[in-house]
Amino acid sequence: MTLFAKLTVIFMMAIALSSGSVGHAIAASSAPVHGKLMIPQEQVALTNKSVEQVIKVLPKLISLTKSYTAKPSAGPGKNSAIDKKYKAFTAALTDLSGKHGFKDMRTMQRTVEATMLTAGFIKSGRTLKQVEEKMARTQKLIEQNDKMTAAQKASLLKRMQLQISMVIPSSKNIKTVKPFYPRIIAITGKK
Repeated sequence: MTLFAKLTVIFMMAIALSSGSVGHAIAASSAPVHGKLMIPQEQVALTNKSVEQVIKVLPKLISLTKSYTAKPSAGPGKNSAIDKKYKAFTAALTDLSGKHGFKDMRTMQRTVEATMLTAGFIKSGRTLKQVEEKMARTQKLIEQNDKMTAAQKASLLKRMQLQISMVIPSSKNIKTVKPFYPRIIAITGKK
């Protein structure tokens, strides 16, 4: 493993520790998904109304996702029973999103993700200042590394910024979710 690759792994581990959620850090990495790289997306800017929507939809969403265990087949007609279950599941998600005031299923998904990511960060007990300090130390290590080319450093620093924007909630989202945190925990059962 090259030094560049090792630093990338170390950086991803730092993100996981900073966010308090290994799952979020892994999901945010640029790992191939179905042969393509995941495209980073900006976090949803949460409002009191959107967090209330999440709180209302969360019990139904948890129940629905627990009841669905099949994945779509690799191609059309390979397993029509599973494909029908998948289509019914996505239709139920679309229906759920509409009934709870979301524009569409994707908006519901991104709003729930942003809310749960923020709740996870609050649960970790870390502050944005602690994360920023850790990332500044990591950035300094990268910049001072004489075994990496300038292009490798630039690439790693760019990737670091992208991943931070995906797994560390904004201060606004933290401030918005904090008063709702006990209600979210009551629904998810995760303290």
